[in-house]
Amino acid sequence: MNNSGNFINILFISSRADIGGGPLQMFDVISNIDRNRFTLFAALPDEEPFYGKIKSIGVRALAIKKRALSIFDFIKLVKFVYSNNIDIVHSHGKGAGIYSRLLKIFCPQIKVVHTFHGFHYDNLSKSKECLHKSVEKVLARITDKFVNVSEGEQLQYASAGLLDFKKSVLIKNYLPLEKLKTIEKLMQNSSGKTSSHKTLKAAAASKVLAEKACRVVSDCVLKFCAVARFDPVKQMPFLIESFFKVASSLKSEEKIKLILIGGGEEYNKCVKISEQMNASSLIEFLGERPDALDIMAGCDIYVSASRREGLSMSMLEAAAIGMPILAPRVAGIAELVRPYEKGVMFENGDYESFKAGLAEIVEKYSEARNENVNETTAGFASKYEEHSNYIKKYEKLYIETINGL
Repeated sequence: MNNSGNFINILFISSRADIGGGPLQMFDVISNIDRNRFTLFAALPDEEPFYGKIKSIGVRALAIKKRALSIFDFIKLVKFVYSNNIDIVHSHGKGAGIYSRLLKIFCPQIKVVHTFHGFHYDNLSKSKECLHKSVEKVLARITDKFVNVSEGEQLQYASAGLLDFKKSVLIKNYLPLEKLKTIEKLMQNSSGKTSSHKTLKAAAASKVLAEKACRVVSDCVLKFCAVARFDPVKQMPFLIESFFKVASSLKSEEKIKLILIGGGEEYNKCVKISEQMNASSLIEFLGERPDALDIMAGCDIYVSASRREGLSMSMLEAAAIGMPILAPRVAGIAELVRPYEKGVMFENGDYESFKAGLAEIVEKYSEARNENVNETTAGFASKYEEHSNYIKKYEKLYIETINGL
């Protein structure tokens, strides 16, 4: 522990600072942890929104390259650890996890906590998968604690021989505080003291229309929405092609539309796929949006085709709003959607299963959307208490880690 003996110095590392579940979850912990007990530092790429947001709350930040290992960045990290008397390094994601465990070799006094944020090996070739897993097995030996954000993720790593349950702590993702406040504000604006997804949708739709953010709000019967990073794991081409195929087969009075929010390496590829299918009347790309939650609330059904998740932040938001969710039966998603009364699952990557699931959720939504199901804003207060307990789990983790428990 540092010289004062009163504070635990924690360095958070992420190889991303753009819009995404991992950086958002890390920022939520940094923003809400008890500053009377912990002194916080961060190393992450100098990109928006989270590099600036972390600096704006008084956390000293060290800029590192995005999703790229650099010997120069590593040397900077070693110096940073020693100059700031870092006690714990908490890495988020695969690249950051390499830095944190290597730091342990050069700075043996630190404790290392690592959060996986998803299972990162299923899109690799067999040879690369074997190599990456071998590296992780070595690094696991010098990791003090692992954080899993869902049971599915924990079981995946354990079954792959990459996780020691004695070192593993399960802290399921929870809605970030800023998202809770946004949802509560939407609830209050929509109907004063009570709300349902129906009234939330109306309020959000009015806002979106006023800003001309999404031209489709008023011209389709059912609006499906996906908020995701466009990368191979999210399987956006499958979602786009499958949705278009189903939507094209429906009668005119059964009109549906897909609204896609996000960016990433496959964004242009997906836009091209849509253009080649002449799908612009059924699928709209909005890119990365700071008001994604407002737009989501103005839609009817949340949809995902991701082959895996840690525990999806966007789906947590959709469930908090009260949106029906259509998603694949995979780790990190099934445990959220299965018990959710408005959730429907389909088999991963299976068009016929997707088609059947879409038909089922449309029928369920059509039956439910006229129901007067309200939630009081007073009842929403319990979510703040749950969030507080969620943050306390991390505080407990850090205290136990520093004490070797």
